[in-house]
Amino acid sequence: MHIHFTEAERRYILDDHETDLVLTEVGLRLVDRFDASSGVISVEANEVEEREFLAELRHEFVQKIERVAKPELLRGLARRLLPDYPAIASATGCPPA
Repeated sequence: MHIHFTEAERRYILDDHETDLVLTEVGLRLVDRFDASSGVISVEANEVEEREFLAELRHEFVQKIERVAKPELLRGLARRLLPDYPAIASATGCPPA
């Protein structure tokens, strides 16, 4: 399976000191991945790696959405990748859409 990221999302995951997503297997695979022609990065991940990344993304969102300098990137990642985003957003006071 593939997980797709934009260059802005890649920079957020790798370069932003406020996130720990780079520490996941999926995050580590982003280090050398970027197609300048399309601006999209595709990371191959097995089911366990995908679940680990999504669990960490969920944790990051719940714990940090009100404190990070670029909440729109974290919110966008969560909205796009977490199937239970509306419930999480509601619980954290974020807009569901």
